[in-house]
Amino acid sequence: MGIIFQDFTKYELTCRENIGLGNINLMDNDVKLQAAINKAYANETVDALPKGIDTQLGVWFSGGVQLSGGQWQKIALSRAFLRDADCYILDEPSASLDPVSEYEIFQRVSELTKGKISIFISHRLYNLRKISSRILVLKDGQLTEQGTHEELMDLNGHYGYLYRLQNNIEFVPNSDI
Repeated sequence: MGIIFQDFTKYELTCRENIGLGNINLMDNDVKLQAAINKAYANETVDALPKGIDTQLGVWFSGGVQLSGGQWQKIALSRAFLRDADCYILDEPSASLDPVSEYEIFQRVSELTKGKISIFISHRLYNLRKISSRILVLKDGQLTEQGTHEELMDLNGHYGYLYRLQNNIEFVPNSDI
């Protein structure tokens, strides 16, 4: 299982070790590490580091490099992709990313999880509509709606309201919302 949470851990280790924690048996396998880095679009981040993948990350140790929130998130995604799991849980996997990176990550995750179980937790509904075969809507801790994007839009309930709100589309409220 590959998991990335919105509040992922930033390990004060080398970039290699940060990613390698996804599958310790592959920590010294440069080919597999590079594949995970590519999957997460973290190439530019890793390539820009002074010692590449062997650069110390964080500020606890001398010579450590502090990354931006989006760069750390790409390292965390690389860690999850190193696992090559049958099931992925992604909780707001693009929360710290700029819009272009967010789009790229959602497209990549969609490609990489085809034929696998993937659970996305997101408040940004636009990205979910293209990659989800089934959407579950929670409101006040309760499951209130479920279906495809089209089914939920036709239902004109809470999902439809939020989707239209986020995308600046006029909405005629349903009295049940």
